Amino acid sequence: MPLDVHKNYLEGRGFDIDELQFYHGIRFTGMMERWEGTDWGLRVIIPVYDRKCRLVSFQGRDCTGHSAYRYLFPPKDRQIQDCKTLLYGAELCGGTDRLIVVEGVMDAWKLGKGAVCTFGTSVTSSQILEMSRWRNVYLAFDNEPVAKEHAVDIAKELSSLGSNAYIVNTDFGLNEDGSVKDIGDLATDDARHFKSEVLGLL
Repeated sequence: MPLDVHKNYLEGRGFDIDELQFYHGIRFTGMMERWEGTDWGLRVIIPVYDRKCRLVSFQGRDCTGHSAYRYLFPPKDRQIQDCKTLLYGAELCGGTDRLIVVEGVMDAWKLGKGAVCTFGTSVTSSQILEMSRWRNVYLAFDNEPVAKEHAVDIAKELSSLGSNAYIVNTDFGLNEDGSVKDIGDLATDDARHFKSEVLGLL
């Protein structure tokens, strides 16, 4: 069951916890959770599936803002498949030739079906090969210089693999604290409208 710290974190980002549990199978850790010598306390546990809907790994997202590591993954030898070799959410994106790619899991949650994440802007060749399964790939990384540079490099590789790659403008301005506003900071309705515009579904 989620604790107040989990609820405050997820609801503060505009998510419905019941929906996340139902559609994405998230779980929660308590204060004194350790595994493999690492502190996993007070995290949202996010199951990771491959394209064939097989559970292969998971991610732990810190909810306190005090951990040195916002994201934790199991050691590679304890994962069925390394998360950085796949696209989170790809199991929900079959039957279409259009894919929108974002950096983080919560960005993908905000956009809903049709969006995948790469677990950060550092993208592996395996992930690019996965993206190339779709004819049209829309790269919607955060509005930051390094992310934009990575998007350009990825687009070039995708083009060489036969996909149409597009770099999406994600300039949403700033949050109240002065940080760059990303997709995960948008209201759900605004995020879904943005996705529809990008994928041409309106």
